[in-house]
Amino acid sequence: MTLATMIISIATLLTLLAAVSVALVNRWYGEHFLSAVERRKVMEADGQEHDHYSFTASRSNTFIGHTVGRAYIAFAAVRYDRLMRKHRPAIGA
Repeated sequence: MTLATMIISIATLLTLLAAVSVALVNRWYGEHFLSAVERRKVMEADGQEHDHYSFTASRSNTFIGHTVGRAYIAFAAVRYDRLMRKHRPAIGA
């Protein structure tokens, strides 16, 4: 085996190892839980426009989903509640 062939083989193996590592990290951390806040402009019947917010969360039935996902979604729900209190319309007397 020549030196050039050995270098190409090692570079190929390192590239494949990096690709597998990235795929595993994405699988472990990217698909176990998620949360999202959506904001939409809503037009009422009388012509007034206001913002409508919705919160969505899901977690998978895995160990990471049950542990880290539960904590992540709890913190996201707290942030959503704070957002709702901040944007709550003032009630006039």
